[in-house]
Amino acid sequence: MDATKIKLLDLLAQQNTRFVVPSYKHPYTWSTIQCSKLLKDLLKNSSGDKQISSFGTIVLLDSGLIPETNLALKQLLDGQQRLVSVSLLLIALADFAKNNPHLHLHFSFEEILNRQMILLTDYKNSNKYKLALTAEDNASYQSLLDSLLFEDSEAVRDSENIVDNLNFFKEKIALLDNVSELWDALSELEVYVLSLVQGEDNPEFVYEAMMFEYYK
Repeated sequence: MDATKIKLLDLLAQQNTRFVVPSYKHPYTWSTIQCSKLLKDLLKNSSGDKQISSFGTIVLLDSGLIPETNLALKQLLDGQQRLVSVSLLLIALADFAKNNPHLHLHFSFEEILNRQMILLTDYKNSNKYKLALTAEDNASYQSLLDSLLFEDSEAVRDSENIVDNLNFFKEKIALLDNVSELWDALSELEVYVLSLVQGEDNPEFVYEAMMFEYYK
């Protein structure tokens, strides 16, 4: 078991790594209410009124390499709602940068893609998605990434929360006077990562410890 503090975007940008939400986990449940709070807190951070310095703990289970690939598989045991929401925000930011190449932003469409924050290197490969979600959410999430890459691709609305939250982020970003400030605040966000190793650590023990803390 290993615990580290890391910038959230650096976690997402880990090269040749896929984060997978286990099939037994609940689907993505955040609505625009939670996404609105996240956005407001980040914008307050950018103005110097710091609302969030840490984005909590992310618990991962290192499960080796995905068969017949060089991709490391990390199961997302805790932090699903936050990582999916931030990934949707990154898709919205990438879309804004792609459609506004004349603006002098602190980030670019190419940077988000090339750092592998939301997609792996080979965009045409079926293994290109950085996050694999539950069966209820995955088709919708992947369709939004496809729409970012290919203009003729349409969103799949199997998961209303996934699609609605991306549209919410896009609408709010379009109204900002300085989108770079949002990017800068997001770039400073940190998480504590607890990494477990398949066959060595006991995920159930970690869950029990976390639940004890929640109810203290």
